[in-house]
Amino acid sequence: MSSPRHGPARQTITDPSLATKILRNRTLTVTNLGPHLDQLAEATGEDFSVLKQVIRSSLIYQVGSEHLQTRRILAQFFGEKSIADWSDMFDAEIASRIAGLEASEKPDLVRDFTDPLFVGIVGKLVGLRMAPDVDLIGLVDRTRLLTEPLLSLRQIRSMQAALGDIMALIPAEGFDPTARPRPLAQVVAEDRPPVPQGVSITATIAALVIAAHTMAESLAFALWGLLSREPACWADAATDDWRDRELERLLSRYPSTLFLYRVAGEDGNIGGCPVHAGQTLALDMPAVNSHIRADVAGGEGRHGTCLLTAGQTMAFGTGPHKCPGEALARLVIGRAVPALARAFPRLTLLRDQVRFFRTEVVQTPSALPCDLRACSAKVGSKLWQVKDPVAARRIVTDDEAFGPPEMIDHLTALAQSGKLDLDVAICMARNAMFFLSGARHDATRRMVSQALGGNRIAAWEPYIADQVEQALDGLAHARKPDLVTDFSEPLCRAVNKQVLGLHPADHGRFDELAPEFHRLLEPMLSVREILDLQAVMAETLALVRNGQTETDGTATPRGLLQTLLDEQHPGFGPDDCRALALILYGAGFNMTHTLSNALHWILTLPAEERAAGVDTGWVVPKIETMIGLLGAPKYIYRMARHAVEVDGMRFAARDTAQIHLAQVNRASTAGHLSFGHGLHHCVGAALTRLTLRVAIPKLFQRYPTLRLEPQAHAYCDFSQTVALKSLKCISVQVL
Repeated sequence: MSSPRHGPARQTITDPSLATKILRNRTLTVTNLGPHLDQLAEATGEDFSVLKQVIRSSLIYQVGSEHLQTRRILAQFFGEKSIADWSDMFDAEIASRIAGLEASEKPDLVRDFTDPLFVGIVGKLVGLRMAPDVDLIGLVDRTRLLTEPLLSLRQIRSMQAALGDIMALIPAEGFDPTARPRPLAQVVAEDRPPVPQGVSITATIAALVIAAHTMAESLAFALWGLLSREPACWADAATDDWRDRELERLLSRYPSTLFLYRVAGEDGNIGGCPVHAGQTLALDMPAVNSHIRADVAGGEGRHGTCLLTAGQTMAFGTGPHKCPGEALARLVIGRAVPALARAFPRLTLLRDQVRFFRTEVVQTPSALPCDLRACSAKVGSKLWQVKDPVAARRIVTDDEAFGPPEMIDHLTALAQSGKLDLDVAICMARNAMFFLSGARHDATRRMVSQALGGNRIAAWEPYIADQVEQALDGLAHARKPDLVTDFSEPLCRAVNKQVLGLHPADHGRFDELAPEFHRLLEPMLSVREILDLQAVMAETLALVRNGQTETDGTATPRGLLQTLLDEQHPGFGPDDCRALALILYGAGFNMTHTLSNALHWILTLPAEERAAGVDTGWVVPKIETMIGLLGAPKYIYRMARHAVEVDGMRFAARDTAQIHLAQVNRASTAGHLSFGHGLHHCVGAALTRLTLRVAIPKLFQRYPTLRLEPQAHAYCDFSQTVALKSLKCISVQVL
């Protein structure tokens, strides 16, 4: 895989010392939009005066004495001591936003917490006067591209209008003379500090309001990072000394700034590297901070103590353009995270519904849907959502009181009442272990375990290792490498076909049809949907007529289907054997999704942690953690056989328990339930564990510099599984 191609004038910087020299060099500046706006105004006749005024007045674009004078006006207000005077207001706003989050019907940490917190804090800190219908977040969203390259005329027009609206919110008179502390607009209006000629202090404040949203972006990113980790990280965030121990590390790991850009105004030399006039230097801020952490911490990883001190990383930049809101962001994030962790100790992200906003400059969550308290509840006349780990474990292990969904009876009754031919669907359900109980389930489990049990599956390790190498070869030749479509999918498809003994007459058509099997677990399918799914099943069955092993010369054990057909078990004819193997193949897509989810998780870990992914000794102990946190299935379903009470939930006969695995697994101290438990423990668990144990280290051994394209991943819209459909990656050559 090759590194991303950029124009010849761009150089990517990851070295902290070189980045520091660049940010402190006054001959390197941010690209100024002013000349471009002048050209646009001349060409279109439009008035861009507001935007030009903001650019002239913004600390981002100012240089020299003008920048220094403007910065002095703001320095005292945004200093650590002055910002600390607002602590009570910050705490009140945090408490208010936590209450608003809890009141939300479908809570989202961005929409219901970080963005409203920004509006409340910045509104009071600056002294904005907003009518109830003013959408400050909407206005900021329209201006957040101000520092981006290659803006379109439409974007410039939108920013011009939004900036004018923000400036209109900043008052110049009518302040409360007794206010203490005084908001920024009042300080400026009453103290009348000297302003550089041509600079509008109102425009300066407007630019600060926009820039302050990075505080909310970094808070959202940090929450995503903490909640994506092991549950112990979130529990730790609620402790009294968390801020002193972990805030610096958190800020360095999850800055919303992805790249900082500087343009050379003249030929020169920086840190021994020649720089040419007009050359763009792109500072990779996550990589710079990662190198700083590595330099600081020979002992950081050994004892878990963060050795970073305030200002040591570049979470807020450095040099003349260092973020003036550093003290504000530190104080707010350092207070908001523990308050949220204490209020909602079982807070769980809905992983596949998380969305990111990413540009050339920033990366930040745009949606963080979540479950705040993970409380079990009855949500329908016959449906219970089970989120407590103790209750969930009791339900999945109590085969006397709870059984699987009665799909066979449902399909049989549907066929009789509607006079429908559902023989194929009934055959598939009759051989789907997650719909079976009693003697047939016991017999099926014994048959399958003879081929897929832990001791038997170990014999497949050489074949799996060979398939991993082939998948890695394919990944190397991918034009735009994607860890889902170019690695996880081809690997798991090959492994599952061979292990299950599925050798269809037309592999291409089989591969098109098989993914539709996930619909078998969809609840409340209509008759038409059932008939459509049956047609897919019938065609797939027709493609698989025998279980004869197909190999490329590699010695392998017999596949499951061949074994079942050869042994001729009573009650399992050839069609039953084929149906059983196909159902297991459909369930095997969970292995694909779990592997992809695990790779995404590893590659979003801080660099100093994910580097260990090349080591089998690191991967093996993490396998259960990854499966528990990242397993593909969202739910386990069980149906009450009779009236029964579990943990205060009174199930009537035929009530359904929908066990929410994300919430249960995060809270469980007795191990995860991603593979179920008891009689219905997943028969493919050993194969999934073995595949992950082999595939993950080999991937990182082959590609040790592998990195994700930032926030370019995408999820499938599946109701029953968490499944990535894309995981784009790059291999970066450090310059």
